[in-house]
Amino acid sequence: MERHIFLEGERNPGEKVKVMEAEIRQLPETRVLFVRRVGPYGEAAAGAWEALMKFAYSRRLMTGETRLIGISHDDPSITPEEMIRYDACVTLGGE
Repeated sequence: MERHIFLEGERNPGEKVKVMEAEIRQLPETRVLFVRRVGPYGEAAAGAWEALMKFAYSRRLMTGETRLIGISHDDPSITPEEMIRYDACVTLGGE
């Protein structure tokens, strides 16, 4: 297992630094249902989860085995905010 430390906040003087520990793991192939939203990170993520949860719960797709996965494709420090992609995913079939 590889471990990486990511530092944010060095772009603006006086901005606090956030330290995140990421873990890279290889997972088995899994079927997911996803919703992608594009736009400012907070809005895109919130919109994707809202739409996905409404759909999944209304069709009784959520179980105790369902896993939630969020995928941020772009770095907001270099990608224009109107082009930031975010995927909200739920696993299907008890995976």
